[in-house]
Amino acid sequence: MPRFFIMKTLIQLLSLINYVSALGIVISIILVLLKKVIYYPPNTINDAKEKSSKYLSIFGVFLSLTIICTIGSKALIKHDFQRMLKENKITLVEVNGFPFAQEDAADLFIKFEGDPGRFHCESYPGYITFENNELIPIEVIQHCYEENKYIIVSKKYTTDATIGIITTSKFNYIKNKIPFTDQQ
Repeated sequence: MPRFFIMKTLIQLLSLINYVSALGIVISIILVLLKKVIYYPPNTINDAKEKSSKYLSIFGVFLSLTIICTIGSKALIKHDFQRMLKENKITLVEVNGFPFAQEDAADLFIKFEGDPGRFHCESYPGYITFENNELIPIEVIQHCYEENKYIIVSKKYTTDATIGIITTSKFNYIKNKIPFTDQQ
């Protein structure tokens, strides 16, 4: 359990830095635009240009921080997810209210392909339960143009991260189906 709290704290810290950097980007863009719009007397134009260039430098630093924090947090989440798969046995996978037995789920998450980040259609909520009783919420997104391809997204932390694409026909029957519920 301590590893989970360290990962959670690190991912939250990266998310916080990411949000603060995004705010810095917005503020620096506003300041640069204001400097361009405001009239300056001819004798102060050079000072205004220097300040604008400082704001552009700040913008560059914040943009770099945002990109690094986003990529870093998603890589940590993906690494943590794959570590869980290696260290623990899956006992149950449930997608859109449909449970998959341990035998069916055993080979679902073995091979991940890269996700190009597009062609997402319907999505289904779900979770994976491991033998150590840890539960990872996931989202399974159907690929629009390729049959039997599903994108797996980890929802364990505050930041969602795409783990990869799996190819399986086991999820076919959850499409356009309503999960069974008790009716009284």
